[in-house]
Amino acid sequence: EGHMAERSAVELSSFVAAGVDDSDVEDDETARLTRGSADGDEDDPNASKVGTRDASAFPRHLATWQTAAYTLGFVILGLLVGLIGPALPALRENVGVSFERLGAVFLFRWMGSISGSALGGALLDARPRSHVPYAVSALIAAAGAACIPLARSLRAVVAAFLVMDFGLGVLITQGNTLCVWANEKNPAPAVNVINGGFGAGAFCAPLALVAARASGGGVKEAYWCVAIAAAATAAVVLRVAAPGPPEALELETAPGNATPSGGGTLQTSATASRRLFCVTASIALFLALVVGVEISFGAFLVVYARAFGVPEPEADLITAAFWGSFTIGRFLMATASRRVRPAPAIAAHLAVTAASLAAVGAGRGERATLWCGSVGFGFGMSSLFAAAVAQLHEVS
Repeated sequence: EGHMAERSAVELSSFVAAGVDDSDVEDDETARLTRGSADGDEDDPNASKVGTRDASAFPRHLATWQTAAYTLGFVILGLLVGLIGPALPALRENVGVSFERLGAVFLFRWMGSISGSALGGALLDARPRSHVPYAVSALIAAAGAACIPLARSLRAVVAAFLVMDFGLGVLITQGNTLCVWANEKNPAPAVNVINGGFGAGAFCAPLALVAARASGGGVKEAYWCVAIAAAATAAVVLRVAAPGPPEALELETAPGNATPSGGGTLQTSATASRRLFCVTASIALFLALVVGVEISFGAFLVVYARAFGVPEPEADLITAAFWGSFTIGRFLMATASRRVRPAPAIAAHLAVTAASLAAVGAGRGERATLWCGSVGFGFGMSSLFAAAVAQLHEVS
């Protein structure tokens, strides 16, 4: 997941400098949606297409419906990511390899994520006002997920994860960028909400697996239920109109700094572009590291706890506690982000993360430190992603 953050950050930076009047955009959007097909808008080739601006079944409070649609997709994302850790022991038994060899799964997950992210970004340029790529990516992820519990060799399980994470790569890039486009005036709360949806899904995943095992099922039933939910989410998303990218405005210089030949304007524009590139690249790297650490901790927490003799049900619950605190932290910051600047929020979260990780390592499997450290680590990691995106929005 972390490797898809770069494209989202780059897409964000492309319109951060835009001064588009949000009220004008909403007025235009409302007029278009109200007019619909009654006026016979033959000039708009997208007027009758599913998943485009004029196909919305929810013309009122459009940005809210769009954010809700992306949140549903991120709940599916969280369920699929949250299942990996608790399912690893069963998957290892299915393919008959050691945990060390099963680690190849994470390399191919990264490859799928990177390629999906690249395609998702390209599709944002090719089809900026459509939810079709977002919906199709959910279906691709569902197909890969459905095949994971059926794999009986390392190659098969690696291929299934590759397909799943390819779809998730497109979904993450599209979801984060489209959410910022839909809430361009103040994207931080909405980004926190949709990524809180990811945390909610990840929190429910271990609990769903525990419930499946208690009812006589297992990993297969859990993955198949999530795959069905992903297909249903794709259908819902297609009913909501997609936002378009804000129109970028030309950079201007003060009259006193402009030269008759326009050289001052060009020089200022080049300097601003270099600065924006450096800021974007730095935050993209930070996002990749943050999400990589977050996913790795959630994936290997069960294996780590069981290595110290913690029973499997309790290890699953510790993982659920990690994702639960992660989710609560994100929704709390969705409210607090209106009053707290991004830089202090990032510093505070990093401090909590470091202290919690140190506690888990120092405890070496002791139950109290595992529980407390996992909960603290979830809180610490909860809003780093959204705060970093908001910081890019602020400094750009």
